[in-house]
Amino acid sequence: MVRYWASAAFVAVYVSAGFSPAWAKEKPATPVAVTADPSWQGFYSGANGGYMMGAAKLADGSTDTGVNGAIAGVQFGYDWQNGSTVYGLAADYDFSNASRDFGSYEDSHSYVASLHGRFGQLLAPDVLVYALGGLTFSDVKDTASGLSDTQQGWGYTVGAGIEKLISHRTSVFAEYRYDYLNKVDFSGSFAGNSAICDGNELRVGINFRF
Repeated sequence: MVRYWASAAFVAVYVSAGFSPAWAKEKPATPVAVTADPSWQGFYSGANGGYMMGAAKLADGSTDTGVNGAIAGVQFGYDWQNGSTVYGLAADYDFSNASRDFGSYEDSHSYVASLHGRFGQLLAPDVLVYALGGLTFSDVKDTASGLSDTQQGWGYTVGAGIEKLISHRTSVFAEYRYDYLNKVDFSGSFAGNSAICDGNELRVGINFRF
């Protein structure tokens, strides 16, 4: 009887010390898959649309406002990523129907384009906020009494936006820009007239990454 209780006591000490036979060992935990953060680096292209609100300062010092209209076009670019910082270069071209009829004449733009850089920070692995700046290009057309003259202008663009990845290869964005065109001088029947144009743009779009 004493031998029986001695054996039981030995087993109790053995188990409480953390020892257990092979059949009592726990099964290994199932590995948990780790998902890598999405990458912003690489080429992309896409489409955009929005609205442009413009004005023109004329040679006589007056200002034409309300030269407004829709824009729609394409863009492409390349981004680099360093941790939570994303920066890159991009180009875009948008058709425009921005115009205003002032009765005796009309101002209009048929396109707006840009070459610009952007610099941004990730708020989350799939959300980027950024600032942009670069060159902008557009035509400026004056029409009066059945005659017209179109000049090509260039200047600068600055703005800011937010972009979100909706998959590893697709993102959507919303953006604001301010455009300024340097002075253009008209010719022919419009000789002596000039215009300095500026405007505000609101854009939304989609990008596909490669």
